[in-house]
Parts: sequence; C-alpha cells; structure tokens
Amino acid sequence: MKLLILSFLLPLQVFAATNLESELEKLDMAKGQAPQSISDEKLYSVQDRAMPLKGRTELTIGAGHQLTVDGFLETNQVSVGAQYHINEKWSVAGSYSNLYNKFTNAADEINQKQRMLPDVVYTTERTELRAEYNLFYGKFRVSREQVYYFDQYVGLGMTQNTTENNVETQKVDGYVADAGLALWVPPYGAARLGFKNYTQPEKKQNKTASSNATQFYVAYSYVF
Repeated sequence: MKLLILSFLLPLQVFAATNLESELEKLDMAKGQAPQSISDEKLYSVQDRAMPLKGRTELTIGAGHQLTVDGFLETNQVSVGAQYHINEKWSVAGSYSNLYNKFTNAADEINQKQRMLPDVVYTTERTELRAEYNLFYGKFRVSREQVYYFDQYVGLGMTQNTTENNVETQKVDGYVADAGLALWVPPYGAARLGFKNYTQPEKKQNKTASSNATQFYVAYSYVF
C-alpha cells in the first residue's frame, strides 16, 4: 500500500519542482535585464519650466536692422512693447517702433549728379499687434553647472505704418510674420533674437505695389 502511495506522489513532486524552477527563471534578473512586463513600459521624464509663463507679462525693449534693401536706404529700428502670456503656449504682443532711415552712397550719388532723390518710400513709425505661439521648450548646456532654457516661437499680426516719400506722408496697414528664440534668464526675463518680415503697400509716384522687408532683431524683456 505504501509503495502505491509513493508511486502516486512522486510524479506530483517532480512536477512541482519543475514548475517552481520555471517561475524562478522568469524572475531571474541576470545581466541587468528587467522582466518583460516592466521592460515594455514606456518611461517619461517631465520637467517643469524654469520660468512659468501663464498669466505673466513681459515688458520689452529691442533694436532691429533691416536686411532687405532696395539699394538706396539703410534702415534700423528701435522698439518698446509688451507681451501677455495666456498660457505656456499662447501669448499676445504689441509694440511701437521708430525707424531710422539713411540714404546709401548710391542714393547720394544720384542726388549729386541729377539733383534729385530716388523715388523711394520709407517707414518712419510702426505699431504692431501679434499673436505668438511657442513651438517647443528646450534647454542646452554650456558647462556642467550652466544650463540655459529657451522657447522657439512664431507669430503673426497686423501693423499700422507711417510712410513718407518725396511727395507725401501717409498711414498704411500691413502684416508681420515673426520667428525667433526666447532665451530665459530666471527669474528676471528673457533675451530674444529672431526675424520679422513686414509686408505693406507702397505708393510711389508712378505706381502702388506691395513691399516686403525682412528684419533681424534682438530684444531684452522683463517678466513680472
């Protein structure tokens, strides 16, 4: 009878030992590998902004240089503005600018030889209103201790411009496209650099046409 019971229990013990060994192999952490159920999980790293933007306002002062010229004018711009951040992505901005125009050597030569100035239109003042959107937020490291945080942004808006030529002064409406980087300097503000393209009509003595002026600018803003 005992022999019969042993012959029945022995296969069960062998099966239990085999099953236990299989389970232990599944939990084996050899070679630094995580179990399959863990290694399939996606891991995310979330970092808060170095400078929160939602509900905050920037006061900005900046300067720009016009890159596209018609050969007769050299134009620089000084601006003051404000920008309100609706959230971390969207903001609205407005600014007022004075433009300083200087005739180039080519224009001076025409004036000296022909006793007349070229038929050019130049802007003396500009007011603009833009909507801005932060494309992405990132950082770069310049040393083991120094890290800078930035936003890449784009914007679109409308402008009102005071223009002059040899005959008259007038107000014209136009458009502006903006793209640049905001380099954050917590907790005070940001250094901004980017490009703007201004589109507006120009009324010369002979015709009216649309003009495009691309400008490179730098600015510093105080955030509160």
